[in-house]
Amino acid sequence: MSFLKAGRILSKALRASTVRDPHRQKIRLDLFLGCDCLGLAKQRSVGTSRARVAAIFSSLTVLWMLALLFVPKTSAEMKPKTQLTVNVRLTSGAQGDLGYLIFDSASGFPGDRDKAILHGFLTIPARRGQMRFVVDLPRGDYAVSVYEDLNRNHKLDHNFFGLPREPVGASNNPPARLGPPRYHKCCFHLGEHPEQITIVMVRGL
Repeated sequence: MSFLKAGRILSKALRASTVRDPHRQKIRLDLFLGCDCLGLAKQRSVGTSRARVAAIFSSLTVLWMLALLFVPKTSAEMKPKTQLTVNVRLTSGAQGDLGYLIFDSASGFPGDRDKAILHGFLTIPARRGQMRFVVDLPRGDYAVSVYEDLNRNHKLDHNFFGLPREPVGASNNPPARLGPPRYHKCCFHLGEHPEQITIVMVRGL
């Protein structure tokens, strides 16, 4: 209630009153103002309580966010990793880039980069018959596919029948067949000790 409205109500009450005793009117005024001030005090108390609740909530939110930053990671990146060295025997006159893809499941193998856990390109040095790259992976089962990207368009080119036109290779060096190699034929286990594999490139058609 505003002081202006309170004054109007008090004025009407005093005019309507038959009591002419100034002392009693003062008592009524004090009582009225006392009630109004009590109401204001209650409002201020409620406002203060709400402010305290908001402050406590904000503090708890900050503490929760800080706790998330220090939660120990339990995802794959915290698992022990093992070094894998991949040796690739290139075709004669190899050029361009060497594309590689590493898979931990049959999904997307051997050529879908979106489903590979690792993929990349390495420049093939001139007159080099062999290349090597090293990666660190969590222990598990994997398959690796590679190809010589002769024209450096960062994709494996195929002919009309869907067969690769550029040299290709895969882990375990599976026998050539019509169609891409199978994951289970190329899969190997990476344990706690460093591992080396060798892939022999096969010319495309």
